[in-house]
Amino acid sequence: MGRQILADLHAEGRLPAWVTGDEVYGCHPGMRAWLETPEVDTVYVLGISESTPIAVTKATKATKARADSALKVLIASDRNPACQRVGPCAPKPGLLYLDHS
Repeated sequence: MGRQILADLHAEGRLPAWVTGDEVYGCHPGMRAWLETPEVDTVYVLGISESTPIAVTKATKATKARADSALKVLIASDRNPACQRVGPCAPKPGLLYLDHS
């Protein structure tokens, strides 16, 4: 449903500059792939579950890892203490936020 709303906005030329959504939308690879297409090319932040496999690129080598494992490695490798404050948030499932500015 969220993707259809965004597709309708895109067809009308009213797609927001960026989109956010929870893991209901983030776990749908078709949603992310559609947002990344050259025709749409919209910035997005979509939640994912801890166990979702993500692509991690280091130099020129890409591997897959669980999101929670990749986050721990990123936090451990970052010297910025502010990055240590990353934690889960739990909005209501199915929420999709749009920037209307």
